[in-house]
Amino acid sequence: MTPRHQEMNNPSAIRGNMIGGSAIPEQYAENRPLPGIITSGASRTFVPQLYMSNSIHPYGATHLASGYLAAVEVAEDLGCRDVPWWRAQPLDWFLESMGRLPMNLGVDPRWS
Repeated sequence: MTPRHQEMNNPSAIRGNMIGGSAIPEQYAENRPLPGIITSGASRTFVPQLYMSNSIHPYGATHLASGYLAAVEVAEDLGCRDVPWWRAQPLDWFLESMGRLPMNLGVDPRWS
């Protein structure tokens, strides 16, 4: 697909830009996706209980970080941000357990 085709299929992919708009100062940080949409935090909008998780702070190519930021704010608003299951550190668990984890489950040996 050319940049022109990308923009035709997704009008927010201006000139084929897949990060959901430009990273110019007018569309950066709290001004994403448009000034006035994000009102408190990184993902809370001016509509109560409506959160954005794409094309937000600092710009649209933050990948998984924008979803995590939205999830944190939803959890804060629901009052469950400080429960034990939220504070879990999956990467720490993975690194500690790496030697005990079975490898190649379901993968035919000829492919390993």
